[in-house]
Amino acid sequence: MVTPPPYDTNGIRRTLKQVFAGDGVIYALMDNGDLLWYRHDGRGDGSFTWASNAGKKVGNGWNAKQVFSGGDGVIYALMDNGDLLWNRHDGRGDGKLHMASNAGKKVGNGWNAKQVFSGGDGVIYALMDNGDLLWNRHDGRGDGSFTWASNAGKKVGSGWNAKQVFSGGDGVIYALMDNGDLLWNHHDGRGDGSFTWASNVGKKVGNGWNAKQVFSGGDGCHLRPHGQRRPALESPRRSGRRHLHVGVQCGEEGGQRVEVLPRYLRPHG
Repeated sequence: MVTPPPYDTNGIRRTLKQVFAGDGVIYALMDNGDLLWYRHDGRGDGSFTWASNAGKKVGNGWNAKQVFSGGDGVIYALMDNGDLLWNRHDGRGDGKLHMASNAGKKVGNGWNAKQVFSGGDGVIYALMDNGDLLWNRHDGRGDGSFTWASNAGKKVGSGWNAKQVFSGGDGVIYALMDNGDLLWNHHDGRGDGSFTWASNVGKKVGNGWNAKQVFSGGDGCHLRPHGQRRPALESPRRSGRRHLHVGVQCGEEGGQRVEVLPRYLRPHG
């Protein structure tokens, strides 16, 4: 959550549209198309340690329906017309404005999905409006070539009627339900898109996840920008600064242990 909405260098108001993570880096996509970079150096223990006091602007014109990381600096953009675009942030280590391509490369079309997310190693899942979960693998993810394991997505699940679905890495997939429950499953067939799962139904590993968005930061940690009340000892209005409110939640295998640590960033260029 952004409180209050930040402004760009021209004084134009912009609000946070989406947050996603990859390779220890957190990106913030603003509604004006700006892409901001952060690196949470304290992600291992939830300490308040960042590479920079403010987000670095690493792109503009990212006017997409959804943006997500494919790992190793690869960033995909799902457009409103169903096109899937590829790029690679070669400056991801320190937040430099260095992309592999001046414009995103089109690597797919017809991605008319409710949500798309990476499963790692080129695997991309598409959650459809009817609850189907589709699998594909982008074999050309290294250079953005139009090369896929399958001409069409393979159906690997149904009944995924969730608010949001995201990968926890190594085949783990979490489903955030409308009632705040967090469900876990493991896609044993993620390598080739076979319909093989660790469990016939998702295992409930949490509740009260009443968040706008949840995403994995890797190594069993999940981050959630949300609008829940902040502890009184640190009021965001005290200094007048603009903050992005992020909760860091870490757990053992399957997310069994829960620890919530509110964290704040300042998303401005």
